Amino acid sequence: LTSNRFLETRLRSQINTWLRQVRHVVFYSEADLAWLPTVGIHPPSGEQLVGGGAWKNFPALLDLHRRFPDKKWVFFNDDDTYVFVRNLLRTLSGYDPDRDYYIGLYWTPRIDMEWREVHIAYASGGAGYALSRNLLRRLSPIMEGCQGNYTRWAGDVSLSFP
Repeated sequence: LTSNRFLETRLRSQINTWLRQVRHVVFYSEADLAWLPTVGIHPPSGEQLVGGGAWKNFPALLDLHRRFPDKKWVFFNDDDTYVFVRNLLRTLSGYDPDRDYYIGLYWTPRIDMEWREVHIAYASGGAGYALSRNLLRRLSPIMEGCQGNYTRWAGDVSLSFP
């Protein structure tokens, strides 16, 4: 998940480092690039956090489910996340992808941010999170109906609602 302003810096750094170890990678941005295949996604009408790109999570996860319906895991991260791929794979191997797993850094919104609720627990997208095959299958139809409902929430937080 990236945005126009970081394509040449953050994204190139990821491509030149840890992403070399990953077989199936999809880049989501509001821009189409000549030098990199990206999936262009655009904010829904009424979105209040357009600049931060939080609205990209639902359409990107839905697209990943359509592209890779049988993959054991989907790992979702921002353009400033660096991953030790071997450690990630070792961790995920301890979980059954045919059960519901939403794995990531446990987080709650800060009270000084303008959240409507402060007790919402979610996996921080900044650290990256993994969804099991089964959970993504179950969430996909729900996410289809939720895309326009959370126009003032960060994408990783809105994922915890469905």
